[in-house]
Amino acid sequence: MRTYHTHFGVPIGSQPGGTIRIARQNQLPSYLRHNIPDHLSRALSRLRLSGHNLNVERLRQQHRVPFKLRICTKCNWQFVQDKKHILLDCPCADLANLRVKHHQLFRSPSGNSNRLRDFINQADTKGLALHVHECLECCA
Repeated sequence: MRTYHTHFGVPIGSQPGGTIRIARQNQLPSYLRHNIPDHLSRALSRLRLSGHNLNVERLRQQHRVPFKLRICTKCNWQFVQDKKHILLDCPCADLANLRVKHHQLFRSPSGNSNRLRDFINQADTKGLALHVHECLECCA
C-alpha cells in the first residue's frame, strides 16, 4: 500500500509533458506517514477507500440492493451499516465494547455534521487504526 501511494501519488499526465511526479512524504495521508503495522494501515486504507466488507458496499457491489436496505446486521436499529454507524453509533455489544476499550479516541465529542471526518483525522493514528481494524473484523 505504501509503495502504491509513494510511486503513484499523482496521475500520469497531471504534470506538463505528461511526466509522473512522485508524491512527497507530506502529501501522503497521515496513516501512511506513521510507523504503524501494515495490517492496521491496510484497515484504514480499506475504510477510506470503501474497500471494506460492510453492508453499505458489499450489498451494493454484489446484489445492487437499494441504499436504505443495506441495514446493519449487528443491531436492531435498522440503520444502514456504513462507516459512521459501525465506528461511532452501533449499539451492538461487541462494537460498544470496542468503543469502551478505545475510549481515548472518543474524548472530544464533535457535535457537528462532520463527526466521522473529525474522528478519522485525529492525531492518534495508531489507536484509530487499531479501532478500525477491530471494528471491521467484528463485522466480517
